[in-house]
Amino acid sequence: MFARTYRQNLVLVSEQSFWGEVETCKIHDLLYELCLRQARSENLLPVINSKPRNSVTRVSLSSKRDCLMIVRPINIFYWLNSHRCDQKKIRTIVYQGARRHAGRESLGFKNFKMIRVFDLRKLYFHREIPTLVFDLVHLRYLSLYVGNHEYLPLFNLQNLQILIIEIGKNWADSIPLNIWRMPQLRTLRFMKSGWLCPPIMPSGEEEHAVLEHLHTITGVGPAWCEKEIFALMPNLKNLEIVLNRVAHELWIPVSSLPLIETLRIIVGKMDDNIFAQYQLNARKKFLKYRSTFPPTLRRLTLGGTCLPWEAMDIVGMLPNLVTLELEDDACGVESETTWEPTEGGFP
Repeated sequence: MFARTYRQNLVLVSEQSFWGEVETCKIHDLLYELCLRQARSENLLPVINSKPRNSVTRVSLSSKRDCLMIVRPINIFYWLNSHRCDQKKIRTIVYQGARRHAGRESLGFKNFKMIRVFDLRKLYFHREIPTLVFDLVHLRYLSLYVGNHEYLPLFNLQNLQILIIEIGKNWADSIPLNIWRMPQLRTLRFMKSGWLCPPIMPSGEEEHAVLEHLHTITGVGPAWCEKEIFALMPNLKNLEIVLNRVAHELWIPVSSLPLIETLRIIVGKMDDNIFAQYQLNARKKFLKYRSTFPPTLRRLTLGGTCLPWEAMDIVGMLPNLVTLELEDDACGVESETTWEPTEGGFP
């Protein structure tokens, strides 16, 4: 529906994410007035002032249909649990309160079995995320904060399409994820840091699992960049890699992605001594695999990679490249280095 209105210039995209997703859009004032009149006539998405005031906002398609709950104080989950009539209608819960710790007893999920969207990224769970979250089999969207948890049982979320995980101070370096039982997964995002631990490779019943719908992965470490893993994501188009060490085998697996269009490679937090060693090795490691940039790339972003400036000559020959972004320390180690594009590059 959106694509059709966009093609007809009824909706204008004003802001897009790095990955090309629409974040905000604008419409003509005449179309806006038409939408308002139609919404009023159909009683579409009225805001209901629920109690306690200013604590939870309910937005409903109608009094008898699905609704969205915007929760602010954490104790409002108690209030939600006491309203069984609402529980049957709720399809979306978004926590927008202040960041805070939440105990397992604060949240009762067993009565919200029909939820499709659950945003809990601003909540810190003391020991483990309540297992009932992972029993919500109808979820399409799940956003979580992960600190020192050891296990995320994702295997029941077979309808999940978008998974967003914010990584806490303790990282999640040792948590292996099993993503192969989520065949509808389209977007996998790791925020704040790189998810270094690679996913558990499929075996047994999952041995032939392929995530055909997965098109975007952000915030993964170089351990994810293996041919065996990428082979199970044949339609991947957007990829962000966070380096924490010299990943000399990085370029070959990335070049094996047949549909990759957007690639972002950045260096995460490193000790000064480790980064100095990384700078010394970056040039020779890249030159060894210099011919392996994917030709399908349309957008490339590099940051902290310390590649030799000769790499830009290779990038300049990519036939489909539209956007190149070089962040700090993307190329060159010596401050006096001067680079000039070669003839025929960056057409």
